[in-house]
Amino acid sequence: MINLKNLYLCVILNFLILFNYYLFFLNIDILKITFILFIFIIIIFYIFSYKEDFISKIFILIIFFICIGSPLNDWDGKYIWIFHAKRIFYNNNLYIQLDNYMPSTHNDYPVLIPSLSASFANFFHIWNDNIPKISSAVMVSIPIIFINSFIENKLKKIILCCFFLWVTEKTFLSASVDDILSFYTLCSFLVIYFLFFKEEYFKKNKKLFFCLSYTLITLTTLIKNEGLVIIAILILSASIIKRFILNQKINSSIYLVFFLSLFPILVWKFICYKAGIYNDIISADNVKNITHRFLDLRNHWNIFNYMTLNKSLLLPILLFVAINFNKLRITSSKELFLINKKKLKESVGLLYVIFFSSLYYLVIYFIYLLTPNDLIWHLSTSAYRVVMPIGIILIFYTIINMGKNKLLR
Repeated sequence: MINLKNLYLCVILNFLILFNYYLFFLNIDILKITFILFIFIIIIFYIFSYKEDFISKIFILIIFFICIGSPLNDWDGKYIWIFHAKRIFYNNNLYIQLDNYMPSTHNDYPVLIPSLSASFANFFHIWNDNIPKISSAVMVSIPIIFINSFIENKLKKIILCCFFLWVTEKTFLSASVDDILSFYTLCSFLVIYFLFFKEEYFKKNKKLFFCLSYTLITLTTLIKNEGLVIIAILILSASIIKRFILNQKINSSIYLVFFLSLFPILVWKFICYKAGIYNDIISADNVKNITHRFLDLRNHWNIFNYMTLNKSLLLPILLFVAINFNKLRITSSKELFLINKKKLKESVGLLYVIFFSSLYYLVIYFIYLLTPNDLIWHLSTSAYRVVMPIGIILIFYTIINMGKNKLLR
């Protein structure tokens, strides 16, 4: 049973965050402060208004305590996300990083979360390094409310919360956005899964589902550069399964939602392009790097080692394989290759998880092969973070399908 009340709260919170971002274009401070006040009121209302979802409420309070009470000592958090937020706060200008001051802070990154952090600081009329981290807690709270709307079993909720903390670990402390991106990836994964394969869940609430899909996909793309890649892979994976494996038609309205959701990030990328600001991965030496690294087996081992043998991904993979071993065996059997539609329909959730996880892993693997940075340095500082979305989805699929739940069969 899906908790529609929670889904409406998620839609409202998502729109408030998007409106806060859009208002920076209009530079209307009073409305931004009003939206921040509404965000506080809604989260407080959720925590104290009714008795259900006790576990998710405790988890949200823990996240707020961790985010606000921890010192800021991570380079990414302090010198990218909080630094961008600080510049927006003091200059009251969403485009301030387009001057490309300190290029090492990735001025091409989307500014949704820095703008939200600046708005929270503006709400309190003071800047320090902890107040902006409220935005991280708020951004994590929304996916937690959304995800728990589909789970009734309290034990599953506790296990999921524990594993979420295990996978994301210190990113909650650092003001980095990889934990936020991971949670929003899971939310986008679910709404796209429903759009393509389980439309009957929202037949009576199409407007709600449209708003959920639009806001969650849009926010995923605006969190970090990887968000655009993740959404593209999610849509591609679902399209391949629906059209070529299940041999079913795809509702054209799905692509309308997709393109509307992409519009804000494409506008931001166009603005960056006009300002001469590009991603640091793009380099004239990309072809040379990939040719050189591809032929050296040590590079392949290093990439595999840093991407896979870490707590963000190794434990989720082991649990996923161990608990879903029988389904994996059936999915990879002769019946799959003979395109047994009945078996495929029973395993569509599993196929979707495998398609997305494999494609995203390969894309990240390829990016490391062509990176202009020192390979070991780049891997050691980022690999455990960029694979978090895979780990979160594997954990969610594994836990949600234990027992009688058939949400992602």
